[in-house]
Amino acid sequence: MTPQQAPDTRIDRRQTRDATEQRILDGTTRLLDGGASLAGLSINRIAEESGVSRATFYLHFGDKRALIARLAETELRAFESVTDPFIDDPNAGREKLADVMRKLAGVWRDHAGVLSSLIELAEYDADSREQWQTIVQAVAANLAPAIRARRTDLDEAQVITLSEVIAWTGERSMHQMIGREASQQQIDRVAEGLTEAIWRIVAPAVR
Repeated sequence: MTPQQAPDTRIDRRQTRDATEQRILDGTTRLLDGGASLAGLSINRIAEESGVSRATFYLHFGDKRALIARLAETELRAFESVTDPFIDDPNAGREKLADVMRKLAGVWRDHAGVLSSLIELAEYDADSREQWQTIVQAVAANLAPAIRARRTDLDEAQVITLSEVIAWTGERSMHQMIGREASQQQIDRVAEGLTEAIWRIVAPAVR
């Protein structure tokens, strides 16, 4: 193998590895969307659904907890892709917030199988609970700059507390009110309710 070929080989291996990991994530998601629970899923069933061997699963994920952590990270990236346009624009108003909340509620419905399983597992598994709390805290940390930029009347402790309140309010509301079969009308209702509640917090203070 020449030195010129080595980088391409490494890239090919990484692409193959990434593709296999995605197959496992997609297979797990299909099972969860079909009504399976993370707690009840065996590695054998996940591997079979993903079209890989048990040995291949363990080459990519050390155990099921590692898989759960990756699923949670994937959901965080999905949330951030929707919320970042509002957070990054200090002049964004209520209309843009409403658009973000509608999209976020739609993402929640589309990912309800995974999200519900992650939340339910967090109810009784300490490691899973810590992972999910980390995800919600990351959402709160992303929200903090938007509050800080608009609510100059608040001190830093208040900004952090309000960002956490918003993140957990959104999580609880969507988990309880938006399932896989939620209608567009239900999504719109939840999105409008959250928009109203959040805007009352993040709207610039009137001097």
